[in-house]
Parts: sequence; C-alpha cells; structure tokens
Amino acid sequence: MTPDEFLSEALGPTLFYFEGGLVVGGGSDPSRNTVLMWVERNEIGEHCEWLQEEDKRAIPFYAKDFDEWKIYLNQVVKSVTIIKEIPDSDSRNSDLPNERGVLIKFENGSDFIMAHGLHDCSDSESLIKITEINPYFRDRLEFIPVKKI
Repeated sequence: MTPDEFLSEALGPTLFYFEGGLVVGGGSDPSRNTVLMWVERNEIGEHCEWLQEEDKRAIPFYAKDFDEWKIYLNQVVKSVTIIKEIPDSDSRNSDLPNERGVLIKFENGSDFIMAHGLHDCSDSESLIKITEINPYFRDRLEFIPVKKI
C-alpha cells in the first residue's frame, strides 16, 4: 500500500509529532460533520487523560520512510486554516459545525489537509493535499485563517 492509499482511507485518528515535543491529534466526527484536532501532548509533556498514541490498534507511519511525505520533515508551519463547508440552507447539516478540514501550510510551500471527506464526499478522515479536494466542494468552502506565523 502506498502512503497516498493509506492516508486517504485512514481508519482512525492521526498524530503529528513536532520538534520540541508537541503532539497534535486529528480525526473526524461524522455525527457533527466535522474534523477535530487536539493537543495530545504539549511541549512540557502534559497530556490528555487518554493518549491516542497508546492505542494498541494504532499503525505507526513515519513520513521519513516515504519519499512523498519527507517534504514535511524539518519544516516550519507557516499557517493554519479551517476549511468549513457552507451547506445549503435546507441541508440536514445546516445546524452542524461542518468544519471539513484543517489546512496546514509549511515554510517550503508544501501543505496538507487533515480532512473529513473532502476527497470523496464521505464521512472518512484522511490526509490530503489541497489539490485533492473533490470538485463537488468547489464554491462550497470557506477558508478561515487561524494563525499566520
């Protein structure tokens, strides 16, 4: 299985490890039609009550092991943007958060999205590039900057 196949069909949360000890988790919540992100462990080692990284079912994936994903190593995060779907007013999702992704852009110009179905209009979580957003979402997304560094 290639990294693209693996990440586009993630079966559970993903953890991102940053220099300095910060670990951020990401996953989706289909009941709220949204992607979630949380601090798994902060820079001084404080962590949430239950650690995703201790889940025995987890499958380790290291970017350094795949050429396509090495571009994210040793990079500085330049910006974080929430990608929100704008549902039709009569949609069953109109009262939900509809945050379909978190776009992370890096200093070297690369990016990825922790996504909730943006690639296939499903309830699945995945890591995708901005170019992989399904055309269905064209003109249906709002990009909300969170932090520019």
